[in-house]
Amino acid sequence: MTKALSIWLVEDEQIFRDSFEELIELEDEFQLTAAFETYEELQSHCRATPRLELPDLVAMDIRLPGKSGIEATRELCKTYPDLRVLALTQKDDPDSVFAILEAGACGYVVKGATKSDSLIAAMRETIEGGAVFSPAVARHVLRQFEAAPPLEDPLSVRERQVLLQLSKGGTKSGIGETLCLSRHTVDTHLRNVYRKLHANTGAEAVAKGIRSGII
Repeated sequence: MTKALSIWLVEDEQIFRDSFEELIELEDEFQLTAAFETYEELQSHCRATPRLELPDLVAMDIRLPGKSGIEATRELCKTYPDLRVLALTQKDDPDSVFAILEAGACGYVVKGATKSDSLIAAMRETIEGGAVFSPAVARHVLRQFEAAPPLEDPLSVRERQVLLQLSKGGTKSGIGETLCLSRHTVDTHLRNVYRKLHANTGAEAVAKGIRSGII
């Protein structure tokens, strides 16, 4: 039997923590292994946890007491660069969502999505290496770079193809199937895309790619 993917939740609202836990309990592929009300609690737990035992995903509320989810994500991703963070937000607010994506989150989901399969799909895509964000947020990210000079295309043909699939919501496994590439090769191409475009998140890479005409 495949081992369930470990999820940590950082959320100060008891009602949402309870609904999140109930949702996860219905899914065999995920397991909620820890929940925290603040980033400070998470930080303390991380220090006591060996790196090999860190979760597959941290679901992070944007608005937390004490250090905000945005500040927390920035600090967490700097300390643990391989840790994947999915932001949780009350509403599809481009400003706060862009801020947490810029801080290092791989995507976001609106909390109301717990009433459907959207949260499960978002967690799955994030763990698989996808970038979960809405077209509205992608446009907002794009506007952040409108004042910058156009970029020359530094990508190889294959890197451009991978970025195009990412812009369509593709995950690493999905991109690999579409382009007949291994997951490892897709991962390598994505790292090269991020480095060449000076991007920290999938949203930022896609926005820069659209603006420059690369995709």
